[in-house]
Amino acid sequence: MVRSHWLVRTVIPVVAGTLGPLANALSFCAVIQPWRIGIRVDGAEAEGKSIPDPAWLIAVNAISLFFGVLANISFMRALRPAALRQPTSEKETRSKGQQQPIDTSPVRTRLEQEQHAFLQMHFDWDRVFTRGHLAVITIVGWYIAAILLLALIGGATATLQIRAQVDGKTQSFYYATFAAVLYSIVASLMTFAVYRVRHGAHSRGGRTKARLGRNRLMTLTVLFLLYILAGAGVFARVEHWRYLDGVYWADSTLLTIGFGDFMPTTHLGRALMFPYAVVGIVIVATTVFSIAQVARDSDGGSAQIWIARGLWGWWNGRLGEHSRERQFKDMRGIRNLASWIALALWGSAWVALWLVGATVFHAAEREQGWSYFQSMYFSYTSLLVIGYGDFNPQSTFGKAFFVVWSLFAVPVVTILITSTAEAAGSVFLSAHRRKRHVHKTHNNNYDRHHLIAQALINLLRDHLDGAKNQTFDQGEWEYFISLIKGAKTPEAPGVMAAQPDSGWDDDVDHEPTRNWHQDGFNYASEHNPIMMSKPEMEWLMESLLAELTRGLGEMRGDMAKQQVGTKNETTPERRDPASVDHAEITSSLPQTTPNPQD
Repeated sequence: MVRSHWLVRTVIPVVAGTLGPLANALSFCAVIQPWRIGIRVDGAEAEGKSIPDPAWLIAVNAISLFFGVLANISFMRALRPAALRQPTSEKETRSKGQQQPIDTSPVRTRLEQEQHAFLQMHFDWDRVFTRGHLAVITIVGWYIAAILLLALIGGATATLQIRAQVDGKTQSFYYATFAAVLYSIVASLMTFAVYRVRHGAHSRGGRTKARLGRNRLMTLTVLFLLYILAGAGVFARVEHWRYLDGVYWADSTLLTIGFGDFMPTTHLGRALMFPYAVVGIVIVATTVFSIAQVARDSDGGSAQIWIARGLWGWWNGRLGEHSRERQFKDMRGIRNLASWIALALWGSAWVALWLVGATVFHAAEREQGWSYFQSMYFSYTSLLVIGYGDFNPQSTFGKAFFVVWSLFAVPVVTILITSTAEAAGSVFLSAHRRKRHVHKTHNNNYDRHHLIAQALINLLRDHLDGAKNQTFDQGEWEYFISLIKGAKTPEAPGVMAAQPDSGWDDDVDHEPTRNWHQDGFNYASEHNPIMMSKPEMEWLMESLLAELTRGLGEMRGDMAKQQVGTKNETTPERRDPASVDHAEITSSLPQTTPNPQD
């Protein structure tokens, strides 16, 4: 069953945070050049001359871009980590234990003070807008941008009388169409997310690692798109290209496809290409790494964990009736099966992207005489970033579609490669693994703490050797459980709950074994570490370290109590001076014999 909190917390923010900036970039491309070109009857689109747009089309197009950018800024602001948000009131500042900021600026005049107060009141988003307000601004802004573009496309097609034989549509027209579709998608996703939140879906921030990875991916997406748009402007001016041809060139260059239909021919363009290509490819590589990290460390688990939990829900009724050995074997089999199913799903997505691209290119490049097989060949070599250059899109629609299609291919190919590595790696690691965690008995806490420390050392050695995704057999898990079993449940004394505004996520289990401990360390439990997205070695290291820290803290407390008791036994008893008899005091003084001469 699909968990709505996973969709609200991870899937929708990531999709909206990447498609939103892409829609802004496409909307900018729709503004930058006219929508029509004049074509001779026997001419090609590339040889056509641009026909200026009317003022009303440019104005509405710019307004749509403004609302789209405003909605995207509001969305990014709403997803900013809570730790970076400043206190919005004196009461909140005191509750967080922070001091009021001291104004070290020079003395202002009354007018300057009023201006400063006005700016602070109107532009302090944390004071004026809550996350709910920002979500509403995001949804409304994206919907307005989509509606304006759709109305503009329909109005321009009807009123400007674009004639198929004389006038043609430029890449700007098609970019406007793609932007309207993306605006509609992200606005609808955000509407669904807000609806689920209002009806009780779990929507808090999630694990810090996953949230930071998600925000990093959004930032890299914005940076990459801005880099393409800026580079297109520079090279289009240097090489005397149309701006949108520069966007097409920058996209194919930074994705290392390079068809060769556009290339710098001037000395300045070739010189600028050196740093531009290097920096751009580094940004792409960093973005690819961030996509893989988000897919692996997302809250609620990756697609593989989502599938595994679905299989667990179907299998759960039978697992509870089996022995622990059978339960462990079945759960391990479910996890391995889920990895292969995830690989099949992402492989299917890649094939669908390939075939859909081939179909679109076959229709777009009909004037070039492309057959469907040639379109498949072109799409295949493009997805694998081979780019022979024997086929390349010539039509305005083909170029615009290629830019959008190639950008969508980046996450699909990245996650497919990651899923392939996980599925194949699980087989390789299970066949070539080292077993150094031998079961040892312990008679007291001192022995158990020593064995925990030794297990941590062995796990750390394996982790440093590059085996961080290593799995463990049942015998090793039973040994680790025997070391961890001293961990206390949340109701037991000595376990400190997460305090509000302490920098920790309030919806995360800070005691790694908490949920599984409540289930009696049952392998058929949903909280079994085998069913989690976190690697088993990382989970074990955190659990053993938490238990070692707790145990050493208890020992330190016991030693402190013993020291206090010993000190009380050796200290003489103090008596009240008023209760001491005068004769007793006199008898305790040293006796001296009086001198006769005195």
